[in-house]
Amino acid sequence: MPSFVAADVALLQVFRLSPVPMSIVAADDRRLLDANEPFCAALGYARDEIVGRVPADFDFVDEDAPGELLENLERQGHADSFAFSARKKDGSLLSGKCTTVTVAIEGRPCLFSTLLDVSGIRAAEKAQRDSELLCQTIVELAPEAVVVTSLDGVIQTFNIQAEKMFGVADPGRMNGASLLEFVAPQDMHVAEGQLLKLMFTAAPYCGEYRLLRLDGSSFWADVSAKIIPDAEGKPNLLLLLIRDIAVRKQEEERLHSIAVSDDLTGLYNRRGFNLAARQEIKHAIRNGHGLGLLFLDIDGLKDINDNFGHSQGDAALMTAASILRRSFRDSDIIARWGGDEFVVLALDVPEGCIDRLLDRFSDNMALHNSKEGIMFTLSVSVGIAFFDPKAPFDFDELVRLADAKMYGAKRRKKAEAEA
Repeated sequence: MPSFVAADVALLQVFRLSPVPMSIVAADDRRLLDANEPFCAALGYARDEIVGRVPADFDFVDEDAPGELLENLERQGHADSFAFSARKKDGSLLSGKCTTVTVAIEGRPCLFSTLLDVSGIRAAEKAQRDSELLCQTIVELAPEAVVVTSLDGVIQTFNIQAEKMFGVADPGRMNGASLLEFVAPQDMHVAEGQLLKLMFTAAPYCGEYRLLRLDGSSFWADVSAKIIPDAEGKPNLLLLLIRDIAVRKQEEERLHSIAVSDDLTGLYNRRGFNLAARQEIKHAIRNGHGLGLLFLDIDGLKDINDNFGHSQGDAALMTAASILRRSFRDSDIIARWGGDEFVVLALDVPEGCIDRLLDRFSDNMALHNSKEGIMFTLSVSVGIAFFDPKAPFDFDELVRLADAKMYGAKRRKKAEAEA
């Protein structure tokens, strides 16, 4: 057996004054000879409740620990730190690490031990494991796609919803890929701009842009992003929550179409025309391009409804809309103003060129009326107003002028028919 380390006054003084829990146990009969105050406090016993008793009385060590301890002491004169569990006086469990050396006190071999309480560390480790498991469960159950990337956008991890959203059969296809690979080219500038803003401001953002599936198809997504700091509070990772909003976008487009389109003809309605025309007038003033507004009214639509039925009246409106589409350019704004009235805003036209556009419309109307088998012919009264960007005036005034000229043309037709 290795020689014992001689105990001296200094050692015993350290024993009594040390803030570390310490105990002295007789090597022969395993009785506790002494324990300092931190040791007693750690286990919840008074000193006189401990001294003279053996550790087994208090369930101080795990079942296998004493054998391991003695084996180490026999072989090397000390025992490296080993984990054990001790039962406190109140019945709760203390998890600790014990380091023991053999010493001679008044010629008697003793075991001098220090106790490190790791209950808090283990509790913290368990709490961390529980927290990580909870976070992992939340991520997996989240209805959104969850993607974590490095600060330069390289994908580190993602949940199963992300695999489904992007059509990933092999998860390895996303690991290490750049997040920007999954952004549609037409919205790349939006995604890059928002990511740069996040880098500079560290403020979370939420944006909408189109993303790509692996098969190349695109879909609208709502993307929320936030920087995840490291333990020192420095930016470390990016957390992105992604929702597929394709259905919502389709509904928005449908509602927008309803809001600005005429159900019968498919042309703009009055609201849609006002929105588009007012915007074009701003462009015309800025660019110095003239505009022509045509106000059209179908003559005798009431007679068509009365004589042939409202279905034929609707057919007359749809036919007029079709002729207008063929007569004017795709860039021109065409709308059903209401009832039997239509308006056309011809873009970028000098004042003298409006009549040419009207001539094409008249030719197409005549072509329709020359067809065999039609139940009735169509006649339209037209009023024209020109918008000069060098002397601009109010949009409503432009409409009023064209409308007044249209009614003037209608009165002249009626007077000619009565003459």
